[in-house]
Amino acid sequence: MFSGFDLQLKDKSLKYNVYFNDVFDNLNYEDSDYIVVLEGCILNKSKLLQTFQTDAFTEIIIQLYHKKRELFPNELSGEFRGFIFDKKKNKLLIYNNHTGTQRVFYHQTAQHNFYVDTNLLRLTKTVKDSEILDLKPNSDAFYHLVTIGYILGHISPLKNFFRLLEGSIILMDNISGYYEIKHYFDLYDIEIFKGSKKEALLEADHLFNEAVIEEYEKDLEMGKEHFTTISGGLDSRLVLFYALKNNFRKGQRLFCFSQKNYTDEIVAKEIAESEKLKLDFVSLEKFEFISNIDKLTKISEGFNLYFGSIHVDFAMSKLKEEEKKKIGLIHTGQIGGGVLGSYLKSKNPRPIDISTLVYNKEFLEEFKEYITPYLSEKYREDIFLTKTSGFNATILGSLVFNQYSYQSSPFMNKDFLRFILSIPYEWRFRSNFYVQWIKSYCKPATQFVWERTHMKPNAKWKTFLGDYVMRRVFNYYQKFRNKSENVSMFPYQYYFDRNEKLRKIYDDYFLENIKLIDYDYKLTEAVKTLYSKDDFHKKVFAIHILSVHKLYFS
Repeated sequence: MFSGFDLQLKDKSLKYNVYFNDVFDNLNYEDSDYIVVLEGCILNKSKLLQTFQTDAFTEIIIQLYHKKRELFPNELSGEFRGFIFDKKKNKLLIYNNHTGTQRVFYHQTAQHNFYVDTNLLRLTKTVKDSEILDLKPNSDAFYHLVTIGYILGHISPLKNFFRLLEGSIILMDNISGYYEIKHYFDLYDIEIFKGSKKEALLEADHLFNEAVIEEYEKDLEMGKEHFTTISGGLDSRLVLFYALKNNFRKGQRLFCFSQKNYTDEIVAKEIAESEKLKLDFVSLEKFEFISNIDKLTKISEGFNLYFGSIHVDFAMSKLKEEEKKKIGLIHTGQIGGGVLGSYLKSKNPRPIDISTLVYNKEFLEEFKEYITPYLSEKYREDIFLTKTSGFNATILGSLVFNQYSYQSSPFMNKDFLRFILSIPYEWRFRSNFYVQWIKSYCKPATQFVWERTHMKPNAKWKTFLGDYVMRRVFNYYQKFRNKSENVSMFPYQYYFDRNEKLRKIYDDYFLENIKLIDYDYKLTEAVKTLYSKDDFHKKVFAIHILSVHKLYFS
């Protein structure tokens, strides 16, 4: 849905194209002093218009640029990316949003020709057509993919093509052709909260409530319906119940997708019935959509395993076209469980443990030297995982949703995120703070089973018992009933093993494309090893690497 923009700085001359329409809060403005391009949905736009006492949003962006310079994007909330060209100073400022869900890529030649695009594939084609250049794979990126499943740092699958990291700007001098990259938002300087737990719970409630209000009021501003995803997890239900608490009930539609008869469907239907809300449910049975390999690789641009949100793409495609047109923002609980528990691997702050990143541990020693340079010592482990697993991997769902509208999550609100990451480790460990917060400030959310533990989230001891006992009992019981497909929201392995057609599609894909990585013996052997496994998830790693090569190099 969002086509973005591109620009080229060559011979001290700026050329640019915009590919978006006049929807959401998009801007494409030029006068004698500035070029202002912004693509996005600005959640605090109404507040800014009121503060600056003007109806001209472009004027606000220019004023913010004058006052804050390279920090001005920090004044915006939501999903956005863009650039400002200051004609008098011959300076270019390119920016993205604080989570990097709205991507920006760049490339500079030896002659200081500078290219920027919001689509990496389009950028590679532009550069290849304009310069004498052979596109080459970035080995580090593919070693990350074969071990971790996503790419670390600012590199991309192609040598000398880079991604602008979250909360960053590119400052370019058009005269010299030199540029620098700065963060306008970062998480490394977060100090541990010094107040009491009672004060922390109160502040979490306040900040989350404000973030929810900001998102749902944007729907009303756009004249759209509220569209909220719901499952058996805590994150999405918390978003919903806070929305209902703030009277965002009218026009509220719930959306759930999972394996039929799994906990996610059961709980979603219970919540919908309890609150008398409309629920759209899409069954993921049969899972034939996992053959949509190249489509999802194109959406991810190769940075994340294609299957991470392949089920989201299928589910959204099942909505009727007239229903899709009514959607405002797509409200989710993205990264909530991560920052409130699962990114913490101990009760105390600790440096990054590379083994917690690596999925295919059999390759850890072989590829460790290609991963270590991308681990920053200035970040605590939970913050590093927020920036990588959160902003980098989990965020693939945002890119899929972007085909229809902007995804939003109050857990990713700047103020809430910084505060939650300041909560002491021992409080957040095993989601204890999360459960206590819900119990104290959102009791309706505790009335339904939590998919993770298969128990209601109304006591800390239930989290431990659920993780280590109840979940295993539940899985054993389903297998005893010959219902192994009901042990997960998306039981890929179950359906892959039972679908000969799917297995043939994967086998053919592997055989047809394995030659694309002949240039790298180490990578080829790793990919062959992974694909030879019976484990479907291992096969996905192998297929993804071939799919990325097919996208950029075939």
